[in-house]
Amino acid sequence: MRTTSCLQKSEVVGEPKEVVRISVVDDDGNDRLLIKRTLDQWPDLECVGLYNGGLEALKRIPSSASDVVLIDVRMPGMSGISLAQRLKEMFPTLTIIMVSVAEDLDALKAALLVGAGGFLHKPVIASECRQAILFALAGGCPLSKALSKKLTSLVHLPESPPWRGPCLDDRESAIMHCLASGLQNKEIADKLGLRLCTVEKAIHEIFGKLGVGNRTEAAIWWWSQAT
Repeated sequence: MRTTSCLQKSEVVGEPKEVVRISVVDDDGNDRLLIKRTLDQWPDLECVGLYNGGLEALKRIPSSASDVVLIDVRMPGMSGISLAQRLKEMFPTLTIIMVSVAEDLDALKAALLVGAGGFLHKPVIASECRQAILFALAGGCPLSKALSKKLTSLVHLPESPPWRGPCLDDRESAIMHCLASGLQNKEIADKLGLRLCTVEKAIHEIFGKLGVGNRTEAAIWWWSQAT
């Protein structure tokens, strides 16, 4: 059975304060209905739109008041990556999760670079889908276990940071190295011998220095600098 891992967020994701509105974009009608049935199993998740491609999604999602959009990576016409980029340009705070039948590292990198917040593998498992949606809404980046392993092997980060990031001091660089390696806040605190609140405050300050809005963007920045 697959498990979902993550690049961030130490806090346990709890129950959402209100129903999460979700749109699904997939050119395969059977897959759309399968994902809708998966979402319908949870009373705190509501499927508000099913769209067969990028053009239809661009026309109708703006009026759907969606919190999250699940997008198939490979669709005829407008690709899922292109749609994700267009939607993020229109709605920067919209949470987007890509869905794919393949563990495609190139698609993952492209999706993260345009602002997607995670990656699910088909067929979508009910518990995994809900966990990924809530985790992404909390600022996390849900990835399948296989993709996480591929990403880690690609980055080849050493055990300790060999350099100091521009504009970051030694402690911030050590924290950023741990964050980019996939450690959660508590794990970072334990590894570096710091208090959890110290790590959380430092990460907030790092975001400000780097001009990024979340841990995924910060990790991408670190990888681009360190490799």
